Amino acid sequence: MPVPRGIRRRCEALLPDLPIPDPFNIEDFVKALEAHRGRPIALEPLPEDASPETPTGLWVKLPHVDVIFYKQNTSLAHQTLIILHEIGHIVWEHQCLVQEDILLSIFPDLSPELVASVLLTRNGYDSIQEAEAEMMALLLAEAIGSDEGTTRQARNVFRTLTFPVRKVLGWRKAA
Repeated sequence: MPVPRGIRRRCEALLPDLPIPDPFNIEDFVKALEAHRGRPIALEPLPEDASPETPTGLWVKLPHVDVIFYKQNTSLAHQTLIILHEIGHIVWEHQCLVQEDILLSIFPDLSPELVASVLLTRNGYDSIQEAEAEMMALLLAEAIGSDEGTTRQARNVFRTLTFPVRKVLGWRKAA
């Protein structure tokens, strides 16, 4: 699917309001975002034995907390990218859409009542929401990792996420 027209510009308009710490690390960013939004965010690794069909990241909006699940058996840079993508959904205030079979495959012991309260009638993100979250992650990676003064973690995230874009489009060199 092609990237929807104007998506980068709309994402860039949201960036100035985000409390991006300098120097960047994901834990401080999440804490600052919690304070900015007045709502807690929990970061939780997905179970190591999750099925191969399980997404690498997942955002679940509970009544009093947002929970971001991320793949744990991958690099720190990739974990950060996954978390940034899920934060993109939060920043865009997307509907938290989780497929019931995915949630139950990850957490088979959840009660039917909890599953129903989380899911309602949700059945997955639409492609526009995924494009918005991915563009937000890309722009956040650029914002946190394109300067020489940033942390090694931030530069690794920037290089990892923007490599395909830089390779195809001859984008500016990473820091």
